[in-house]
Amino acid sequence: MAQERKARKFHRNTVPVASRAADRVVEPARPAQRSRLDMAGVAVIVASIVMVMVTIAVPLNNFYSGNAELARLEESISAKAAEKERLLEEIDKYESSSYIEQEARRRLGVVKPGETAYRILDPQMTQGDTLTTEKREEQDTRVWYEVLWDSVATAPESMTQ
Repeated sequence: MAQERKARKFHRNTVPVASRAADRVVEPARPAQRSRLDMAGVAVIVASIVMVMVTIAVPLNNFYSGNAELARLEESISAKAAEKERLLEEIDKYESSSYIEQEARRRLGVVKPGETAYRILDPQMTQGDTLTTEKREEQDTRVWYEVLWDSVATAPESMTQ
């Protein structure tokens, strides 16, 4: 009985020589053919990659456009702050009595009591070069008091209409 077990055990672990030779028979190599499953698998992989890219692309686009908008708004805020500072300085300038006096002298020709104002004309200037409006050739031959009386006695045309 022990020998039978040994024989079976030996028999179970070894392969007969005839079957070994049959296993070694090499079949001729066939050219590799793509099956439909391989093409379908590739299509699924490509489709999933495209879906992931589209899913990621939209939030990335929103992120970058939001950053660009923030940069533009920060630049606008800094420009507005600079404009505000300039305007506040101008307000301070107009509150200064020395600036008001200077501008009254320059723009309106105001002089202080006791000062004498002089107007210096350039001899090189000609009247034709400096006129910006049309020159009327009509001369009024009336005396000054007649002009004054006519301006008071007759109503302006805009009032009569």
